[in-house]
Amino acid sequence: MTRLHHTEHEGLTEALMTETERIVRIFHESWDLRDPERGATVIAENCHFEDIARGELLPGPEAYKRDYHRWREAFPSGRRMDPATAASCA
Repeated sequence: MTRLHHTEHEGLTEALMTETERIVRIFHESWDLRDPERGATVIAENCHFEDIARGELLPGPEAYKRDYHRWREAFPSGRRMDPATAASCA
């Protein structure tokens, strides 16, 4: 597994991170940053993102962005919960 060293990412100092961790972080941070363009940068053209709640298959980054806007309209103040925070709430 490839590990990347990032000294600074969006103003936050980070430790060593795998490429997969970097991609997942970008994807999830895009929700809190209200930046679907950022989230779409890690979705490949041949990716079929699935919106399980709606039962829809969303091909590629453009479909992801449309879905993002529908969810943002439904949950305008929504924020993702950091897994570490979620664990501490249990």
